[in-house]
Amino acid sequence: MPATGAAARPAAEPIDETFFEWMRDHTRELLIALVVAIVVVAGAMLYRSALATQAGQAETALSGPEQSLAAGNIPLAQADLKKVITRYGGTAAAAQAGLLLAQTYYDEKRYPEGLAVLSQATTSGAAKPFVSPVEALVADGYMLQGKYADAATHFVGAADKSPYPAEQARLRANAARAYAHAGNASAAIAIWTALAADPKSGQTQEAQLRLGELTAKPAA
Repeated sequence: MPATGAAARPAAEPIDETFFEWMRDHTRELLIALVVAIVVVAGAMLYRSALATQAGQAETALSGPEQSLAAGNIPLAQADLKKVITRYGGTAAAAQAGLLLAQTYYDEKRYPEGLAVLSQATTSGAAKPFVSPVEALVADGYMLQGKYADAATHFVGAADKSPYPAEQARLRANAARAYAHAGNASAAIAIWTALAADPKSGQTQEAQLRLGELTAKPAA
């Protein structure tokens, strides 16, 4: 006779391991993971704190050469600006120091030295907001040497890196002027045409004037 009732039921499956049992069996691994997470978080906090401290120190260090520049003591300002760049590379203050130092060299007509400073400037991380000003000052350095084609290229680069529409338009206008000086009328016309078509650029009137100059045909 076949079994009936409880005897007919299949044997019960073993009960799966509960979450708490799993935790009990893996306590060591969990503790290690927790310690690692704490170390990572603490390290990140210390790193951010160190960056903030360095940025504050850099800003304080920059005030010295700024005062020297205001007082007209250029040699002292240049020496101290170099120290800020060396000690606090990667900070916003170091990027500002690079711009100021390059400008002092430009004022002394030492253009290659100014460009060398800018070529070594860090424009990432905390210094990223200065990427466009650095590129624009490089363009100025080439303009001052009469290297108009190079200047135009860097003005375009500065415009592309600027987050401000008005600044972008101003830099592109500078690029158009540089292209015109370099004899590249087609490149200048292309930029002025775009600026003339944009009423928000702030460059519309000059763009129309320059286009008239560049496209005017000599009288027969």
